[in-house]
Amino acid sequence: LYALPLTALAGSYQILPPGSIIPAGPAAESVVDAVLASFGLAVRLATPFILASVVFQAALGVLGRLVPKLQLASGAVPGQILGGLAMLALVAAALLATWDEAVREAWAHLPGL
Repeated sequence: LYALPLTALAGSYQILPPGSIIPAGPAAESVVDAVLASFGLAVRLATPFILASVVFQAALGVLGRLVPKLQLASGAVPGQILGGLAMLALVAAALLATWDEAVREAWAHLPGL
């Protein structure tokens, strides 16, 4: 996985020789596209955890209204941590496969390849 970006780096010197001026317009568009793609990937990877957290917090809110004398904070935080770790164990393979696919696709479009 490390050879592809190194090959792109070596090939980029042929596209843009050292000492030449970088075109500002296309470079800015490339940076914006890269940030947009990375943020989209981060949201896709975090979606199961975000949804589980929202559902867990809503359930705690309902439980807190139903049983007001129950001390939820002492059990909720460890429960949320344990649930997050359990969910990570369940979805780790899918997360890594999605990340690997996105990285390979992004690196395939590097200049110099």
